Amino acid sequence: MDSRLQDNLNVYVHRDYINLGRDIKVGICDDIVNLVSSGGFPSSITIGDVLVGRSEVRNKVIARVFIYRAMG
Repeated sequence: MDSRLQDNLNVYVHRDYINLGRDIKVGICDDIVNLVSSGGFPSSITIGDVLVGRSEVRNKVIARVFIYRAMG
């Protein structure tokens, strides 16, 4: 999967939708695209977990849709 597509999907799959009114922000410059989703880590995830590649899907239904779509 193209890394740009994966980054875009991750913003939605891992987003904290409890933060109503806080949008996903996209910054586009000459040499970088920056995606920012509001909210912190889930309570079960630490910065150390992230640095070693551990993640936790917050939105299981949205994740299933993307997985199903990728398989079809």
